[in-house]
Amino acid sequence: MNRQVKISLSFKNMLLGSLLLNSSLMSYATCNSYITNDSNKVWSVVFKPFKYENVDFINANRCANPKNGPCIINPGETLNIHYTTNGKHIDGSAYLTVVGSAPNPQIELLYSNYKTSGINRLHCPRLRTAYNEGDTGDVEYVGSGAIAFYDSSK
Repeated sequence: MNRQVKISLSFKNMLLGSLLLNSSLMSYATCNSYITNDSNKVWSVVFKPFKYENVDFINANRCANPKNGPCIINPGETLNIHYTTNGKHIDGSAYLTVVGSAPNPQIELLYSNYKTSGINRLHCPRLRTAYNEGDTGDVEYVGSGAIAFYDSSK
C-alpha cells in the first residue's frame, strides 16, 4: 500500500516549491524470535500475514524469500526471525511442513499479538494450532513467538 506525502519548502512566508513523494507504508521489527529444529526431520516454514506485517528470516540461507518464506530448516538449525508490525498489529497464519511428506501443510498455526481482553497488544505474538495432520513429531511454542521442532516423545 502506498501513501503520498507532500513536502513544501518555504522561506519567510514565500513558497519556494513543493515535492510530492510516494512512499510505502512501513513495517517495523517489533519482536525478535526464532525457530529451532531439534528433530531429525527437515521442515519447511512459510508465514502468511493477514495484513501488511511480515515475518523476516534473518540468518536463513535456504529461503525462497527471506520475507515470510518458505524457508527450509534442517535438523540442528536455528533461524532468527523478526515479526514486523504495521499499526502495532501482528497476526496471520504459519504453515509447517515436513519436507517430502504429505498432506501439505501438515500443521497450520495462527499467530496474533492481541490479548484476550482489552485493546492492549503483546510485544510478541502468541501461537496456537489451527490444523495438524500426520506424524510430525512434537512442535512447541516456546514463548515470544518462537517455534521448536522435536522428535515424537512416544
